[in-house]
Amino acid sequence: MKQRISSEQLQELTEEQAQKLRDWWKPERADVFFTEGRRFTVFSSTEDMLINYGKMSEKSKKIKKQKAKSLPLLTLGQLQQFIYETEGWPRLRAELNHIITQHGPESLVDELWWVVKDLL
Repeated sequence: MKQRISSEQLQELTEEQAQKLRDWWKPERADVFFTEGRRFTVFSSTEDMLINYGKMSEKSKKIKKQKAKSLPLLTLGQLQQFIYETEGWPRLRAELNHIITQHGPESLVDELWWVVKDLL
């Protein structure tokens, strides 16, 4: 079963949708993201993103700048989280039930991506 969306799927977004996704995304350890046509990058540790004592470390500044040009390759869990935070549990439950009964569980990531794009 597919675990995350592809870089090609990210390229389907308009600039407005991409910015809304960036605004929602809170990078976490092991997140995979796509930066301006380059290879995928992974946040290697939570420390990479920390702000220390009100001042951002040089590494944190670099990551913040990189995040502004990047889009996450959302996992199945992140897709569900986005729908839940945007529309609530009833919508998420309805979408999951529909996808599983109509398309099967192996297409969850692709079908939930359609929902997320619609909500962006």
